[in-house]
Amino acid sequence: MNRSTAPRIPLRIAALALAALAVVAGGVAVAQDAAAPAPAPPGTVDTDGDGVLSAAEHSAAARGAFQRMDADGDGRITVDEMGAMPGSNAAGMPSAADRMKSVDTDGDGVLTAQEHAAATDAAYKRLDADGDGRLTLDEVRAGAAAAQAARPAQPTPTPR
Repeated sequence: MNRSTAPRIPLRIAALALAALAVVAGGVAVAQDAAAPAPAPPGTVDTDGDGVLSAAEHSAAARGAFQRMDADGDGRITVDEMGAMPGSNAAGMPSAADRMKSVDTDGDGVLTAQEHAAATDAAYKRLDADGDGRLTLDEVRAGAAAAQAARPAQPTPTPR
């Protein structure tokens, strides 16, 4: 696909899909890869504009997401920091405490950069349906739809 006609993966779609599948991973991938050969338009995670999200772009995005979640800069994310991320308390999302439990592999109550990287890498691999190491927009959309369908139904609030 040439650069001018390649469908770009919008930031909000990629973030939604990676967040939805990474509920298990506890993070979202929404940063840019500083080492990309050419800048992409604002609002994309496909920093080289080739129409796919490479493993390198994903890893850079995940590192950026970790840094943004780590509000106090101590290299560890608490439940409070995870819950403070924009969109983390959206309807249907598991609580920050539940997300933390699913990715805190050593059970110490905080998420390290290593735990976050392992979880977001696993989420990337789940999204990569054809296993080619590149996420297409169709794979991202399919992953978001699958994650949405897998979420337990939320009770409907009773009007007062």
